[in-house]
Amino acid sequence: MVPDSRVVVAGHTDDIPISTDWYRSNWELASSRAVTVAHYMLENKGVDPGRLVIEGYADTRPLVANTSAENRAKNRRVEIILEQDELPGPGKVQIMDVGDGKAATASQ
Repeated sequence: MVPDSRVVVAGHTDDIPISTDWYRSNWELASSRAVTVAHYMLENKGVDPGRLVIEGYADTRPLVANTSAENRAKNRRVEIILEQDELPGPGKVQIMDVGDGKAATASQ
């Protein structure tokens, strides 16, 4: 991970309202998705809990219009964002992929 970065875990939903015994709203569902990923990162990837920020956006930040089942599926997601005040010098940054456990390396 990038030293001194904040790790923002942001949950999203599609625009179909939810109201179940588990979730009262898309806000709770989005937040729960982010919390689940954050717990995984804490327990399996050794992320410092002081660096984590959890955000739940419900359906307020869609990637695509919610006009089809395929598009709604794209909007149901969790994003992991590394925030840093200053960019590190030349080198490589390792990005963790929680989905398949593989890491990609990007040159700067």
